[in-house]
Amino acid sequence: MKKQTFLQEIRKHGADRFPFNIYPCTIPRDFFTVPLHWHASMELIFVKKGTGIIQSGLTSNIANAGDIFLFVPGTLHALKRFEDHVMEYENIIFDLELLGGSSDLCAERYLLPLQSGRLPLPDCLHPDSPCYQTASSCLKEAEEANRLKLPGYELAIKGALLRFLSILIAQYSQTAAAVSDTRDTRRLKLVLQLITDHFSENLSVEAAAAVCQCIAHGRFRLCQMADAAVNADADQHHQNSRQKHSAVKLALPLFSCHFSPSLLCHMFSPRCK
Repeated sequence: MKKQTFLQEIRKHGADRFPFNIYPCTIPRDFFTVPLHWHASMELIFVKKGTGIIQSGLTSNIANAGDIFLFVPGTLHALKRFEDHVMEYENIIFDLELLGGSSDLCAERYLLPLQSGRLPLPDCLHPDSPCYQTASSCLKEAEEANRLKLPGYELAIKGALLRFLSILIAQYSQTAAAVSDTRDTRRLKLVLQLITDHFSENLSVEAAAAVCQCIAHGRFRLCQMADAAVNADADQHHQNSRQKHSAVKLALPLFSCHFSPSLLCHMFSPRCK
């Protein structure tokens, strides 16, 4: 794919031959929000202290200390501050290719289905969730190995991540809900990319509905999708450097307020007929 969408994060995490990294972060000390985005890597958010709001797909959740949020590749997700609380967390990002090659049996049965969204896992683990203690201990082991970087630490990280996934697959693969990158979130990516590509042109709501194949339902369905993605305060969105992209002036209000079809048309009116 030659052109990347502006919501897709294409930054490389870790080394080329060891695509893994951990980022300790704090909201709001480091930034007020992590705006809506997605990437081809697997991402885990391990909340260490405090409380915040974490969006996965079209669902927003209150995140508390100990919670572990899972974003499989392609999942739209975002983070923001909750009221006046501070949230400290570790952002664990890795490519699934790190854990097995294409000819590997584990890749065929588990990693490739996980990459493509065919193997469901839970969006979040809470401290009282089944298998939480064993799963969280795997992440703590990976964190410690990454911190010390002793000889062989890469093997320790890979082993910990494989055990983490094996625990979740054994516990949840038969019962977990569908993955968060749903048909609606994929449609929203298309709409936002349309706005990005044609920001200086006149656009219609019908054109946006058509590009995401909402033709049968038109404006009403497009509004339903955007309304389901309500997650963040508009002022906080625009404070973040990611929002300096010109298309955000038009696109992000879709994710910033509750609205009716008439309000959506009003929002589009400066650029759309």
